[in-house]
Amino acid sequence: MMELYRITIEELYGEFPQSVTPYGSEAFNRLNAPKADSLAAYILRDSKGKARLGVLAGECDGSMRVPFSAPFGEVLYRRPQTLETCMDLAHALKNTIPAGMQLTLAPDFYDPLMLPRLKGALGIVATEMYHDYNYSYPLTRYSDFVSGLAPAARNHYNRACRAGFSFTADAHPARVYEVIRRNRAWRGYPLAMSFEALCETAAVVGIDWHLLSLGDADVASAVVYRLNPQVAQVIYWGDVEGYGGERPMNLLARRVADHYRALGFETLDIGPSSGRGVPDTGLCTFKESLGCDLTFKSTFLW
Repeated sequence: MMELYRITIEELYGEFPQSVTPYGSEAFNRLNAPKADSLAAYILRDSKGKARLGVLAGECDGSMRVPFSAPFGEVLYRRPQTLETCMDLAHALKNTIPAGMQLTLAPDFYDPLMLPRLKGALGIVATEMYHDYNYSYPLTRYSDFVSGLAPAARNHYNRACRAGFSFTADAHPARVYEVIRRNRAWRGYPLAMSFEALCETAAVVGIDWHLLSLGDADVASAVVYRLNPQVAQVIYWGDVEGYGGERPMNLLARRVADHYRALGFETLDIGPSSGRGVPDTGLCTFKESLGCDLTFKSTFLW
């Protein structure tokens, strides 16, 4: 019989020192600990006391959240566990945390074996769930970027090529961030991370800073995390006002994709295009026009 225990953070990572991405790591969660009121570590053990699965949650506004400061959370393990064990974890979490919990898991391509099992198990106990539209670019599917483009996107890409943009894969971080700041201000979108927060995160996550310029003007940029040897994740990207006619984002997408394809990555996670499961259809259409795949980032609540 499986039982869930509350343990220390040190004990949790002593049992599960590895994670699929930095979001599950001790270093990342220690860095972001001040964003939660407190942290709680849980471990699922079998009848012989063997550690099977682990979870680190943050208490925020009276309920527990996984993640408490990341695009998605992780359930930790040493070896893949059975569906039955995942179901034991789901029931144990619900019974142990009466104040409620919110748990968001990554799209399945991050961990194709365990994530479907965990999502199926959590779906049984959740009283509410939603699934955000998440797009990723399959770097190994296409021989080159143009092969995956829809006809309209190919026209926009060709227009961007004629504009004379220059691309820098290791640009100065402050210049890259300034483009993102201007983009969010122009679009009216919130900017969750400060430049200082991104620089602090660079100590525990590999970050690349990409910049597209036209003459002396910085026009578009991308901030990308190297989450593991297979997946790079776009955290921020965007362009500034006044250059829409040159279609800089179509060219930026190509340059970023080519960069990670050359480095041997398999997937470029471009991220969600929805809020609480409601899609931004225009953004979805743009990402699909680039040749991206649609998967879902699922959130479970009780």
